[in-house]
Amino acid sequence: GPEHGIIGWDCILPEFQGKGYGKAQMFEVLRRLKQDGFQKAFVRTGEHPFFIRAQKMYLACGFQEHKRNPTGDQPGYGTVEYIIEL
Repeated sequence: GPEHGIIGWDCILPEFQGKGYGKAQMFEVLRRLKQDGFQKAFVRTGEHPFFIRAQKMYLACGFQEHKRNPTGDQPGYGTVEYIIEL
């Protein structure tokens, strides 16, 4: 199988944020990837301050910042890529 998995959108509705659902969801995804033989997982979010909660959640789940991808001439609108060893 593939060496790494890429995790897509993992949104939690605003009224359910801050209750641990995002972390629980992420840990389940990571568990399944590991179970299926993946060695690493990647996830990406925006670098704009709007996405700080997502950035903190990824770090709290054990991800490490891997790379920043700036976009054009608008600072803060690039993406941040995170990686975790499974």
